[in-house]
Amino acid sequence: MNYNPHLDQPVAHDGALLEEAGGAVIALHGRGGDPESILAVGRQIGIGELAWLAPAAQENSWYPREFLAPLEDNEPALSWTLERIATLLREMAGHGLGPERIVLLGFSQGACAAAEYAVRNPHRYGGLVLFSGGLMGPPGTRWDYSNGFDGMPAVVGGAREDPHVDAQRLLETRDVLRAMDAAVTEHFRDGAEHLVSEGEIEAARAILERF
Repeated sequence: MNYNPHLDQPVAHDGALLEEAGGAVIALHGRGGDPESILAVGRQIGIGELAWLAPAAQENSWYPREFLAPLEDNEPALSWTLERIATLLREMAGHGLGPERIVLLGFSQGACAAAEYAVRNPHRYGGLVLFSGGLMGPPGTRWDYSNGFDGMPAVVGGAREDPHVDAQRLLETRDVLRAMDAAVTEHFRDGAEHLVSEGEIEAARAILERF
C-alpha cells in the first residue's frame, strides 16, 4: 500500500444536506470497495432524511494488513483512517450534529475501522453498525472499558464461516461493546458469504429509523 498521509481523498454524499439533516451516517466501505459500494448498502437500508458521508480510502484500503495483525503492522495507515473519521465528526459538529446524531457504519474493513474508532473514542453515538467486521489487534488483545457508550444502539453481524472475518473476534467485539454499555443487536448467520444479509439490513434500519 503506497500510503500518503497528505493525499486528500474524496467524500461521496447522499441523502440530505448536512445543514438540513437531523442526523448523519459516516459509511466506510470494505477493502477493494469504494464509496459507491457502501452507499449502495445505504440505499438498501433506506437513506431517509439523513445525510450520508462515504469517504474513500487510499488505494481502496483503510489499512494494509488483516485486522488481526499487530496494530503497529497497520500503521501509519490506521491512524490516518481514524483521523479521517474524526475529521468528518468535526465537520458534522460544525453543522450542529453532535455524536448522538451520528451513526458510524461500515462493511468488512470499514466495519473494523468504525469499531476501532468508536471504542477508542466512546460517546453516546446515534449508533454503530458493524457488517462483517470487528475490533482490531491480534488474539489476546484487551480493550479499555473505563468509559462507555451510555446505551448506544449497535449492530454486530456476519457469517460464522466467513473466510475473511474471524467469527470469534466478532463475538469478542459484541462482548466488548456490551461491557461498554452499548445495546447490541447481533445477527450471525450460517455460511461463508462475505456480504450484508437482509437480517443485518433490517437491524440497521431499526437504528436509523429512530432519527
